[in-house]
Amino acid sequence: MSDVKTPAIDTTAYLEKLTKLIPGEIVALYLAIAAFVPKEVVAQSIVAGLAFVLTPFYLTSVAKVKNIAQIVVSTLSFAVWVFVTGGPFQGQAWYQAWIPGAVLAAYTLIVPMFVAPAPVAVGTAARTKSFREI
Repeated sequence: MSDVKTPAIDTTAYLEKLTKLIPGEIVALYLAIAAFVPKEVVAQSIVAGLAFVLTPFYLTSVAKVKNIAQIVVSTLSFAVWVFVTGGPFQGQAWYQAWIPGAVLAAYTLIVPMFVAPAPVAVGTAARTKSFREI
């Protein structure tokens, strides 16, 4: 056997960014409400739509996220989670079990690579980021 050591890969930054791109509070709200709503497409679509619209407002008002790209991607992340959990899509003829898994895997792998931290203007005082901000 060789004594060649593989360099350690620090995945902390990637995982932290990935976590901040998933609006966990909105996903939890959606799952809680969707559990009590009839499993009909219209009812599930209304709950999903309201939570989707609420997402950017929550991120800017409560989580104090300023990065527009992060807000857009986080809102899309919510839509991906609705798709993955079934929601209003479950009863559709084209919705098969492997599709949400493939979408989630691809989304989780690709999206954090394309969202950069918000730029800080030159000459401005550094501000404290919110717990949710990249």
